Amino acid sequence: SVDRIKQHGLQPFGEEKYKSGQVDVSAQVTKLKQAGAEAVVLGTVYVSGSQFLREAKKIGWNVQAIGIPPTGLQKMIDLSGEAAPGFVNMMTNPDAEFGRGPAMDEYRRVIAKYYPSAPLDNTTMYGWIATKLLVEILKRAGRDLTRDGLIAAGETLKNFETGIGAPTTYSEAKHYGASAHYATVVRDVGGGKLRFVPIGPDMELGQAAT
Repeated sequence: SVDRIKQHGLQPFGEEKYKSGQVDVSAQVTKLKQAGAEAVVLGTVYVSGSQFLREAKKIGWNVQAIGIPPTGLQKMIDLSGEAAPGFVNMMTNPDAEFGRGPAMDEYRRVIAKYYPSAPLDNTTMYGWIATKLLVEILKRAGRDLTRDGLIAAGETLKNFETGIGAPTTYSEAKHYGASAHYATVVRDVGGGKLRFVPIGPDMELGQAAT
């Protein structure tokens, strides 16, 4: 958001909105370019996000685009084509394909065994982490399950480790589990294959969200 940008001492050059489902964002791209923006945060899903990248490349605007988790999918890369390299995404979990550690290996084994056609991406990763959290909350809630009981049980999670990503904490005032972001960038990993890869050797550890 604009407020978060200002917290980091940066000056926003402008803000452009688009309607849900809109794929033609050429007007927004032109206006942001004319405003002199050096980087753009895309609060979009992958369809309109990829259109932004393609349109920026089309008009020769070499702007640094940064996306939120819904653009952190291979679909974003595929739709963006030659405009994809260099696109940065801030995920709320380690990269599903390149993340390291025993829990990441377990996730990949389970997907390969039970859902072999499913991709190793944010979609299945979110499901895996959410399932681990839900199972733990259900255990704490007990057999006489109610909506209020489920919420109360969830709020007892303090620095709970799923084995993937940063520990999860809930409270009465905080039901947003993610507490770290993971920077990735689109690069050619060989043979012309474009993938999101972690930025820096230690990025699977994440950075605290601000």
